[in-house]
Amino acid sequence: MYLSSPGDAIDFPFAASNSETLGSMPGRPHDPKYLKAAIDGYQWLNNSNMTNTQGLYVDGYHIKGYGHGSIGTGKCDERNEMVYTYNQGVILSGLRGLWEATGNSSYLEDGYILIRSVMASTGWYWEGQSNLPIYKSSGWAGLGQYGVLEELCDRSGSCSQDSQTFKGIFFQHLTQFCEALPLHAAVPGKTYGASKVLKEIHDSFCKVVGIWVSHNAEAALSTRDQSGLFGTWWGYRYAAKDYPERLPLDAVDYRNNATVLISRGWATPQQESSSTRRDNIHLGKSSGTDFSTTDVNDRGRGRTVETQQGGLAVLRSSWELLDLGR
Repeated sequence: MYLSSPGDAIDFPFAASNSETLGSMPGRPHDPKYLKAAIDGYQWLNNSNMTNTQGLYVDGYHIKGYGHGSIGTGKCDERNEMVYTYNQGVILSGLRGLWEATGNSSYLEDGYILIRSVMASTGWYWEGQSNLPIYKSSGWAGLGQYGVLEELCDRSGSCSQDSQTFKGIFFQHLTQFCEALPLHAAVPGKTYGASKVLKEIHDSFCKVVGIWVSHNAEAALSTRDQSGLFGTWWGYRYAAKDYPERLPLDAVDYRNNATVLISRGWATPQQESSSTRRDNIHLGKSSGTDFSTTDVNDRGRGRTVETQQGGLAVLRSSWELLDLGR
């Protein structure tokens, strides 16, 4: 909001006729109150213990003991260990904006750490001091396997259409974070530019990340059906044997209500009985599906507008980070 609100020259529509009652506009270009709110908000987030041992942001807190007529402790004091891809992405664009608004490179450094953590959670790591990442883990690493980003619900086919947008959201915000740093302030006195050294560091880091993004783009492309439509489970070809059969300890998956797939007619006649399928969805099991002969991306809600958004977002990200358009 500090960088772009208001983003045009149009006056507040009622300011002239109602100036006595409405006062000044609610915001002005580069209003310092917005910048202060952003800085304070990120500082609060850093102090909130919202990241797990892998350095990933969990979904938040809820009230311990709440439910069944009890108000519990009345405080948001129990951390939900559920991890989603999009929660990592929305932080990245915010960090990029905080750098541009303050010139403080620590915001970019925090972004680099978070991106490395996401890549590691897919089983892809940097080798020592090497600038080239390699994927080591063939098993489930927290948010994927073999270097391919996944939601926990992808394997079971139980993702809501909300969750089908998450990977696309992540790659959209990653692309924003990795845009080339300007060498000169876009608005002198209000924003900042980067030194040549910082710009080179940023470009170099994001090109390496682009290798991982390209790996994910290829995985997304592999899910297309005969009509060219993307599926949501990009990592289906790997199907790690150690894929978690249960949610992480103290995790609640509020985003995916598996029973909807049963109660509202999403299950096909070829799928097993409702009760068995419901149990398997909650456990994240494959429901006995032979992944080599079945179109696993046609299960559950199948290919939707949301899965196309995800495929396009990772393709665009790969294009931008590897500088393929120039």
